Amino acid sequence: MVSRFAGAAISHRAAGLGNNAGGATTLNVSKPSGTQDGDILIAVISVRGGTSTTITPPAGWTLINSNDSTTILKSSIFWKQSSASDNNIQTFSFNSSQKASGVISGYSGVDTTSPVNAQNSQVNASSTSMTAPDVTTTVTNTMVIAAYSTATGTTMTAGSSMSLRGQAASTGGSAATRTTSGLQDIIQSATGSTGTKTMTAGTAAVNIGHTIALKPAASVSQVGYRFFDNTDSTSVTTAMAAKDTAVSVSSGVPFRLRINLGVSSSEGSALAGLTYKLQYALRGADNSCDTSFTSESYADVLTSATPVRFYNNVTPSNGAAYLTNASDPTRSGVTAVGQTYNEDNPISVTTSTPAGQDMLWDIALMTSGVSAGEHYCLRVVKESTGATLNGGYSVIPEVAIVAATVTQANYRWYSNADSTTPGSVLAAQDTAAYSVAAGTPIRLRQRLAVDTASLGINQDFKLQYAERSGICDTSFSGEMFYDVNNPGGENQSVTANSTIVSENTSYGTFSWTSPQNAAGEDSTYAQLAGATTGSYYLQSSQHGFNIRPDATISGIELKVRVYYEGYDASDSNVRLAKAGIPVGTNHATSASFSYMSPAYYTYGSPTDLWGTTWTPSEINDTNFGGMFSGWTSDSVPVGTLYVDNMQIVVYYTVPDIIKFYDNVTPTNAASISSIGSDPTNGVRGTIYQSYQEVNLFSASTVVAAGSDGLWDFALATDSSVAGKTYCLRMVKSDGGLLDTYTNIPEISFASAGGPTLDQKTRGGQAVVDGVKSPYSF
Repeated sequence: MVSRFAGAAISHRAAGLGNNAGGATTLNVSKPSGTQDGDILIAVISVRGGTSTTITPPAGWTLINSNDSTTILKSSIFWKQSSASDNNIQTFSFNSSQKASGVISGYSGVDTTSPVNAQNSQVNASSTSMTAPDVTTTVTNTMVIAAYSTATGTTMTAGSSMSLRGQAASTGGSAATRTTSGLQDIIQSATGSTGTKTMTAGTAAVNIGHTIALKPAASVSQVGYRFFDNTDSTSVTTAMAAKDTAVSVSSGVPFRLRINLGVSSSEGSALAGLTYKLQYALRGADNSCDTSFTSESYADVLTSATPVRFYNNVTPSNGAAYLTNASDPTRSGVTAVGQTYNEDNPISVTTSTPAGQDMLWDIALMTSGVSAGEHYCLRVVKESTGATLNGGYSVIPEVAIVAATVTQANYRWYSNADSTTPGSVLAAQDTAAYSVAAGTPIRLRQRLAVDTASLGINQDFKLQYAERSGICDTSFSGEMFYDVNNPGGENQSVTANSTIVSENTSYGTFSWTSPQNAAGEDSTYAQLAGATTGSYYLQSSQHGFNIRPDATISGIELKVRVYYEGYDASDSNVRLAKAGIPVGTNHATSASFSYMSPAYYTYGSPTDLWGTTWTPSEINDTNFGGMFSGWTSDSVPVGTLYVDNMQIVVYYTVPDIIKFYDNVTPTNAASISSIGSDPTNGVRGTIYQSYQEVNLFSASTVVAAGSDGLWDFALATDSSVAGKTYCLRMVKSDGGLLDTYTNIPEISFASAGGPTLDQKTRGGQAVVDGVKSPYSF
């Protein structure tokens, strides 16, 4: 793969000039146009007064050197790293009013940590030939800058092979009382002596010359990578794929990326203190994580919220020393300098790396909120600016997202105990528990078999139950499954925006413009103007409610997002629609709406049924919705009413038929361990997960493909379960079914009037209401 970028040499951007005319205590110099974040600015400031004058630069500037010719002339050289927040005018200050001039020259491709490789200055006697002294460079490809100050107002001409970048002279009074500043430069490829640099002035005067050799930024390239399985250590063990090869990962499964950045042999070293950061992008339409980046939109990897994120291992600390591994993504014949283990940006150079060597980092990552089939690309960029590496990219790490296949497998019922360890066994493995007393806490240990790919730690599940219809089988035919309630979770609510809004003429006399715009909060508005009495209804529908049929509706809120312009506007009639017909009490308040600022106005409450009764089927009906009529004032300016969204909140209670049980001692999601009677699944390994007292729950430890996760659920019931049998299943957090079900836990409860023992063993007899009856399988 060809690198996108060539190594970047130092280049001149532009120069900015300034003088303070006849003299002042300040000098304003323009920041060079076209400079970018990370460029290096060099300023030469020339001021009358010599040793009696002090120069104070703006914030962020660092003095390189300063010299003076007795009390006649002072000349100082400063540098700073350019930033987008810089003022366009840079103001230098003096301790007394003096004539001054200055030049600021901007350069790209300079080492931003330690930009100056060598520097010196000298004072020259009055002459038109101005000399900057010789310096010795120790790195290749330096930018040699010769800057000058002269104690007269004049012009300057560049020396042989030099490039004149800028000159500025003060004004006012005679030329002999002024100053002139100038700057020229040249690239020096080899290390060693620069020689003296000469510039010619139009008028002879005392002058000062400076030589500054700027060091090029290290030419850093992304040249290699390798993925490894994660371990709770700074070391890695098993490589997931060959060097520079993409891998497949499951959401929530931590992994490690070891990445190699090469330092060019023809540029400067990568010094300690340089910082980079890791970025990710969803692979683009070209289906390639390539170095063109044209189909991808990259963003910084964060510790949370991003689909590719850093992973925080328990033991190693972010920034810990890198531990080498025989499988590291090194290059043949190139020395690799290990840097750090990382769980966050930035990624820092902690050990200076000479040109011609590579730098290695170890990065702990995971994915979250991703979908199977997605591919993500990774790259390292400069931390301060987000700029791509100046040496380019020859490889781009890629991760493909795959999904684990999850099967509800084996289970076993236990009595409850106030511990993460359940009580006594109630039935054999994969066997229904019978004659359980209603209201008695119970425990269920359930296995999920994982195949195809690992099950990650952020995959949420929930437990559901259904009254048995026929048998508890994997077809689920005839059963209506509901989520197992959390303790105290019988009071619930659900919110839904409208998807359809139309006009209903059963009330009012004025029409709305674009009534459909009141569906969904999207800042498009249904409008009502000149309605001096009530308008027609805006009627919302198709909210998409799906409330369980055994719920009891306790209250309804209608929320309308609205504002007005003009003199005044308010509501006229507000009701609910049952089967598309306005019903119940009018909840209009006649209070003025918000002026010029959209806001939600709430009608009803968690206990308000609007003067009628409601069933879940009536709420779930597509024609259930809100009815809103408004009016606007005809006073000048005439009012206009705007409605953006009609939202409904339904409050309801559900029966506590089967719910989670809150034991006193163990905490929800506590770790669990093996007991001798655990359900097993052949030779498959068991990855113990957590003790659960609430929905939702997830894997607390990654379950590798070919192994099973095991959870322990604490459950309780109300008295309504007496004499009934229930089936239980695990589903995805959104209610979607698992890939496969092989066993469905079943539990029967004793009748309220006495025990209904129906506990079966192989052969024998069952006792039903005290009557013995033979049975067989």
